[in-house]
Amino acid sequence: MCVSKRPSYGLAIALLLACVLLAPLVTQANHSTLRIDPFNPNPINTSGQPSGSINTRLRESLDHEAAQLHGERSGPFIVSGGLHGTAAGLTSAAFATIAQVPEHVNQTATAITYAAIANDVCWTIISSDNNGITGWTRVGTTAYYYQCEGDTTPTQPTLPANSTWLSVSTITGSAIFAVTDLRRLHPSMMGLRDACAYASLDAAVTAASTTRTTMIVDCPLWVDAATVTVPATMGIEVTGRGQLIATSPKTIQFNGPFQAPDQVVFDANVSPQFAILEQVHVRWFGTTSAAVQRAITAATTTGATNGNATVYYGAGLYLLDTTITVSTANRGISFVCAHTPSAQNGSVRPITVLRWTGGAGNMFTISNTFNGFYGCGVENFGTAATFVRYTAQGGRDRYDRISIINGSGTTAFSDAAIRYDSGTDYSRYTNIEAGGSFTIFIKYFGTGTTLSIEDSVFDAASDYIVVSMQDGANADVITLRNNTFNSQVNAEALAFDSSSISTGVVNVVSFTENEVDVTSSVPTDRVLKLYNVRNAYIEANEIDCGGSLAYFADVANTTLFSKANRLNSCGPMYQFTSNTSQSFFGGDRFSSNTSGLTDSLFTGVINVTYSADIRILGQVGNPGGHSVYLIDVTNAIAFTISFARPLDGIWGYLTRGQIITLLIRNTSGGAMGAITLAASHFSTSGALLAPANGNSRSFTCVMTGTPNAGRCVEIARSAADVIN
Repeated sequence: MCVSKRPSYGLAIALLLACVLLAPLVTQANHSTLRIDPFNPNPINTSGQPSGSINTRLRESLDHEAAQLHGERSGPFIVSGGLHGTAAGLTSAAFATIAQVPEHVNQTATAITYAAIANDVCWTIISSDNNGITGWTRVGTTAYYYQCEGDTTPTQPTLPANSTWLSVSTITGSAIFAVTDLRRLHPSMMGLRDACAYASLDAAVTAASTTRTTMIVDCPLWVDAATVTVPATMGIEVTGRGQLIATSPKTIQFNGPFQAPDQVVFDANVSPQFAILEQVHVRWFGTTSAAVQRAITAATTTGATNGNATVYYGAGLYLLDTTITVSTANRGISFVCAHTPSAQNGSVRPITVLRWTGGAGNMFTISNTFNGFYGCGVENFGTAATFVRYTAQGGRDRYDRISIINGSGTTAFSDAAIRYDSGTDYSRYTNIEAGGSFTIFIKYFGTGTTLSIEDSVFDAASDYIVVSMQDGANADVITLRNNTFNSQVNAEALAFDSSSISTGVVNVVSFTENEVDVTSSVPTDRVLKLYNVRNAYIEANEIDCGGSLAYFADVANTTLFSKANRLNSCGPMYQFTSNTSQSFFGGDRFSSNTSGLTDSLFTGVINVTYSADIRILGQVGNPGGHSVYLIDVTNAIAFTISFARPLDGIWGYLTRGQIITLLIRNTSGGAMGAITLAASHFSTSGALLAPANGNSRSFTCVMTGTPNAGRCVEIARSAADVIN
């Protein structure tokens, strides 16, 4: 014998549990009154005696009420089955379903034949109602019901009581053309609201009103209104197969917390906005260029108007074929990819890859500041010109753990991996790994303050440039520190190149603590081309030229500081290509087939262009020591010598304590013209005598005052002509 579900004694409870465990699997039973009064009167009277209906009431309890209690706590959901596929006609394949609605329903495999017009939309549910549901067509005596609209515009009907959604079928040409899965496959958590119990997100929000709650979306849930505002008191958690869908463009404003897995959550017609959210997942929208652009829109229309937004790429491959644009004022984007935190440079490939498959153009076009990429792999499988192009002044950009991948099917970016059209301010690149899919890593136009590349590896089987300064570009500080530059083939590994600059200048280039390993035998190949650099610091680098590199660096119109470098199997370290540079050396070391620091004619002796008005450029010499300025006189015209003042240009003035020697050589073929030392610039013991043809005379002085007011005071001169 078994007792009811509300016994007064422990024995009765034990008996009831035994009955439940031993009860056979129950199909839908005809007890529709349970939906009017879900709970039976207790079959034990107030005296503790069983009533005459105890057997009937106990059976009803076992068939329905226990299942209802479970279902009411979890919300309606599909335990198993519940979905058919497409078909050539209006009859589906047979399918079975087990569901809680909230009663337990076990429907054996049955086909549905839709009474639909040639082009139609039909909604399908499963229900415990045995008496029929107004407006719905029952499939025989089963638990399946459907409703066809008679048109092709999906308009979701109201879900009847004691039911849950299965699918919506698109009928095209009298055939089941497409089936959208509407099943909710998991029960709700205790204490949380089931959004899938409502016909739409709109209805769920309305039902909850301002009650503080969390809505669980575990099914494809429709959005009906043009704009749905989720209040700050309501959190939305998408789980399992949860998705927000619509038949036309809709907007959802989430003012409360939002959580969702790394999968498609919003279909193409749904645009979310978030008041509070740490990051927007690209996979909420898909893995295409359109998905990335939608994620950016969601991130930059969120919350406050200032501050960075984060767009997250989960692990996997993203196929991009259309340029992605970032242009929101005052809001940069941090593109964060899944990555292995313990990976070292070049040792582990990224687990998130952005692959370009489109034509010529840019993968990303950015026209604002405060942007960054973190942990991403980049592949060019199309004909992209750049990975990222800054069409307006960039700034505060941060790139970390980025891999420019070179593999089967990849091509090099035709322009540059990164291009700054208008320069950048305070941007930093760290832990970069660039393989063969680039010829120029950074192409730099315009003006800027600082740009640094640190802790990175550059390795290619062809010529490449890491930083290429374009004509007219200006920069304060370019830093390359603790990087590796490899080229184990006969190719140029050019770390920095400002040789294109004729009208711009770089204030500081710092090339320190790098490893250089190159083997090029091309006479013009270099690792550095330092042109128009006010101060270039080349310090503490390990340099191996493989016995083939003619020069490590070209230097022109640059002040060079070289210190504590180790060179192996190199030619001369520096080639000075003009007489407008000065150099300071200290502690550089050489081994194996080296030729010292330089063999340049411009080092130590500074050639001065001969004219009637000669200006000595003091900063070209050694401000803390002694410099020789060589003047070759080629005709008989008289000339005046002065030194430049600060207003004459950045290379002009002498420094207090600086010693210079003027070495005047007569190569005119005859007598020279008179030599005049400007009285306001030089303090002398008398006029300088012109040397005879084929001979030289020298004059040495020390600067004693300020650049604007001081004079170079004579300390020595030639007593007689010296043969050239």
